[in-house]
Order: sequence, then C-alpha cells, then structure tokens
Amino acid sequence: MPTGDLPVLLARIAMWLRPSGLFLATFGAGGPHDSFVEDFLGAPMFFSGLDVETNERLVRKVGLEVLTSRVERVREPESEPGRGPQEAAFHWVMARKPAWSRRGAPGATLSS
Repeated sequence: MPTGDLPVLLARIAMWLRPSGLFLATFGAGGPHDSFVEDFLGAPMFFSGLDVETNERLVRKVGLEVLTSRVERVREPESEPGRGPQEAAFHWVMARKPAWSRRGAPGATLSS
C-alpha cells in the first residue's frame, strides 16, 4: 500500500483492537519508498516502506505500545530480470493497545 495511506490504516486497526489487544505487522524497511515493478517474479508488484523510526512513531501515534521491534534481512533470489539476487529488509513490530483504552486513538499523519 502507498506509504501515505499507512497512518489511516493504523488508526483503523487501533480502533478495532480491544483493550490489551495485540497487533503484529511487518513493514517494508530501509527508508521511504513507493515503487511499482512491472515484472516481479512474472507479475506486476507495488512495494513501499518507511524507515524503522517512522514505522514505530506511526504505531505509537495511534495509541499502541510497541513491545518488540526488529528488522530481518533476507537474501532473495533474482526477482527482477537482470538484477540478480537482492537483499530485502522487513521490519517486524509487535504492539499492544493499552488496557485502559476504551476507543481508538486519533489518526496520524506521516509528518506527525
């Protein structure tokens, strides 16, 4: 999904969670990017991601407490013709909605 849509999605998820509910997500990592690849393993694909600090800030902004956060790097085989094997970084985040929370948190923006 485009990085600009992520704050709204996170705000919705925060509203859906019950108090003490857990949230587990994997985000693209490695800096801000939104890109379309016409031939990724034979199909069109959209990729996006933000840096770790921004991902964590957006999760906190919607009222969730970050419990764990780590980046996993994997070496992928050639996925785009002529590019060879590539390293991909995935940011895993486990967060929890506070027990005292009765409703969702206000929305967030990339700049807040």
